Amino acid sequence: MSNDQIVRSFNAFVGSLEDGKFHAELTQQLEEAVRELHDAAIERGGKAKAKIALTIDLKLDGGIVETAAEYKVTLPKAERGRTIFWETPEGHLSRANPKQTDMFRDVTGGSDAVRTVS
Repeated sequence: MSNDQIVRSFNAFVGSLEDGKFHAELTQQLEEAVRELHDAAIERGGKAKAKIALTIDLKLDGGIVETAAEYKVTLPKAERGRTIFWETPEGHLSRANPKQTDMFRDVTGGSDAVRTVS
């Protein structure tokens, strides 16, 4: 066996998975994650995060090591707005605080006549 077939580093190992296709795919995913981070940071005032998780299963059988590699990419998520509700004694949600008096009343359809002042 020639020495050029021996994998001596993790970099060489990942580069040889799936005949290099896995490494190429991970490289594309990293580039996409960096672009998404950049865009998200601009939208959110400089802060954003992403994650690339790599899982490599190794199985030894009769001197042969079989590998199966996977990755999962978590890109920055858009921030969502908040909505405030109050609980009611009946177990419902209310957009208005049920303990606060409603200080406004409906004034539409009043029966008062319009007066002219001279």
